[in-house]
Amino acid sequence: MQQMPGAGPPANVEPADLWAKLTTLPRPTQDVPFPRRHPVTKEWMQDKLSVQVLTEAELMSARAAADIYAKDLLKDVQRSGDANLGYQDIYRNALVVEVIVRAYRSPNMPGKPPAFPSSQQARKFLTADEFAVLFQAYCTFQAESGPILSSMTPEEMNAWLDRLAEGASSVPLAALSSDAKNQLLLHSALLLRKSRTGNGSPGSPPSESSTETTSETTEAANETDSVSPRPALSSRVKSLVDDAERPPPLTRDE
Repeated sequence: MQQMPGAGPPANVEPADLWAKLTTLPRPTQDVPFPRRHPVTKEWMQDKLSVQVLTEAELMSARAAADIYAKDLLKDVQRSGDANLGYQDIYRNALVVEVIVRAYRSPNMPGKPPAFPSSQQARKFLTADEFAVLFQAYCTFQAESGPILSSMTPEEMNAWLDRLAEGASSVPLAALSSDAKNQLLLHSALLLRKSRTGNGSPGSPPSESSTETTSETTEAANETDSVSPRPALSSRVKSLVDDAERPPPLTRDE
């Protein structure tokens, strides 16, 4: 499966040998610093961890383990209709731990074994802040290495419009996040306004009037961005868990 550089549309979709490629491609990985300061020098530790994107099977296993941990800790069966806020908080924090234990590896050892021996040991020695930083790093890396496109340049949006105008399938649009689709819709609307107000016909060389309109369109797009700045990447893409399940940032107990 080929794809244009950056966030452009796929050049072609040939799934004949897709499964063979998927089973041989290496999993996306990246080294990240361990988020802890030395207790004496107050300098950041130089140790690294290797983070890898989890499969759906691994995420399902993490959810199941978090559910078991929360129920076992409470030792209380929730009755139908009761709001068990304690369970929700424990489950979400336990899910963060389970994801981190499965995603992080030791980068300098053969085969990259798990960086943490178990969820129990990780909870025993890592702080809430450290879990929060490692989980955010995982979410960011997953978004950067995944197929969901959250932001596009004007050139990339033009490539998408050209592809759709040629009568191609709309299936590739599934790779766009909601924000990216909104960007594409706004860009196409600005181009439509330019075609309606400009003097040139499609395919003709740009005239002075159309050049001015293009400048106005660019300025309008810039004004839109200045009024509604794009949020950070990690907040613009769907999380590794459903919105209702996504663990909130961990906070210190007061």
